[in-house]
Amino acid sequence: MRLDFVHLLSARLDAVEAALLDPTIVSAFGAGSRVIASAELRAYEDADEVVRREAFYALRPEAWPGAGRRLMPRIAWTERVTWRRREHGGTFVVAPEVPAPLERRARCEGRYVLVSRGLTCTERRIEGVLVIDAPFVGARAEALLAPILATFFEEEARLVGARAEGA
Repeated sequence: MRLDFVHLLSARLDAVEAALLDPTIVSAFGAGSRVIASAELRAYEDADEVVRREAFYALRPEAWPGAGRRLMPRIAWTERVTWRRREHGGTFVVAPEVPAPLERRARCEGRYVLVSRGLTCTERRIEGVLVIDAPFVGARAEALLAPILATFFEEEARLVGARAEGA
C-alpha cells in the first residue's frame, strides 16, 4: 500500500527542519497525540550533515479498530530516521513489534522531503510503502493501519508547524 502525504506548514524551511530534528519532538508528540499512547527517543546522533534518530512508539488501544485489536492486541514499533540536511530530506524505516517469524512479512519505509514554497511556507512530503505480507489478513491490516498512519503524520506535522512558527 502506498503512503503519500503532503502537509503545508506556515513557516520557513529552516525553522521547520530545526523543529523536525529537535530531539524533544518525539516525547512532545507522544504527550499530545490522539493515536500514540507513548513515544520514547531511544537514540539520537547529530553529525552536522546527517541526523540519525531512533524512536519507539506505542499505539493507543482505542485508535486501533476492534477488528484489528483481535488480530494484534498491541501495536508498537521502532522508527529509524536518517536525515540529510543538505537534501532537506531523509529516509525512515519502521520495525514493528511483532513475533520474530513475522518480522520479514511487515515492512513500512519511505522518504521525507521538505520543499520551500515561498518565504513563509514549507511543504513536507512523505512518500512510502506499507506492506503486510500475510495471507487473508495482510490487505485488511494495511487498510486498518492506513488512516492511523495518516493521523500520525498529520499530528506530527501540526506539532512541527507550531514549533516552527514559534521559532
